[in-house]
Amino acid sequence: MPEPSLHRPLSRLYRHGYLLAALLLMVFARPFFVVETGDVGVLDALVMATLLAAVFVSARSRASWIAIIALAVVVVATRMLELGAVAPSWSAPLFLTSMILFNGGAALLLLRHIFTAQQRITTDAILGAISAYLLLGVAWACAFCLLEHFVPGSFEFGSRLTDEPRRQFWTFLGFSYTTLTTLGYGNISPTTPRADSLATSEAIVGQFYVAVLIGRLVSMQLSQRTDRG
Repeated sequence: MPEPSLHRPLSRLYRHGYLLAALLLMVFARPFFVVETGDVGVLDALVMATLLAAVFVSARSRASWIAIIALAVVVVATRMLELGAVAPSWSAPLFLTSMILFNGGAALLLLRHIFTAQQRITTDAILGAISAYLLLGVAWACAFCLLEHFVPGSFEFGSRLTDEPRRQFWTFLGFSYTTLTTLGYGNISPTTPRADSLATSEAIVGQFYVAVLIGRLVSMQLSQRTDRG
């Protein structure tokens, strides 16, 4: 497959870039709302935009379209219930479970398409791989929330952080990315073997992802440019 032509529509030229932009906006907007104002409304809107972008770039077949859209609908519906005045007890765990399945499934679909359908590695393919990496961070954040929901006290929170249920996802999102990249600030600490195992597994996946998948994609693209030169 040749490099994308500049005459092709931008929606197809860098389609993975839309998802990456939505994910980055969601990540970098988080502290300005959760920490400063405690408002999650804008952030939830960004999550919805990210879901739409993920559906757009990851679904390639009829079956994947149905599955990913169904999960997105469950995510939206359960989050609205959770933020309501009287939230059903099952809304939070169902929201978190559907988020894990959605983000994990979207990441796998992206990687499957990149490595099986791409004969040549384009810039857009690398953007897709980075997006999949960030989606995994979101999935693990939800897994941490789910563990804390069923086993309260699995994590110890720093003094400036919140463990208020409605904002807990956003608190764990930062912890997830510092764990995925093995940065580890220590502002949130696992306090049980299950929590420690979950955090350790994310750190291992994060290191292998960057070293193996991203490294392979970049080296393949460089090799293609060398061959053309």
